[in-house]
Amino acid sequence: MRVESLDFLKLQMPNGKKAPHGVILRIVATNICGSDLHIYRGSFPVPQGMVMGHEMTGEVIEVGPDISSRL
Repeated sequence: MRVESLDFLKLQMPNGKKAPHGVILRIVATNICGSDLHIYRGSFPVPQGMVMGHEMTGEVIEVGPDISSRL
């Protein structure tokens, strides 16, 4: 396991297509959940390159044109 900074600063999908339904967040805090702990402890196999830490809080920086409101 390692910590990485990922550069996703554009409203586009990883395949390069536009993401009009997308939102860019500046992550303020993140943590791991029970599922992440099972993975870390080797309870079941996971795909190589899987990004963990999906429990997060952030500030909305940009929204795509299909986003009609901020929650």
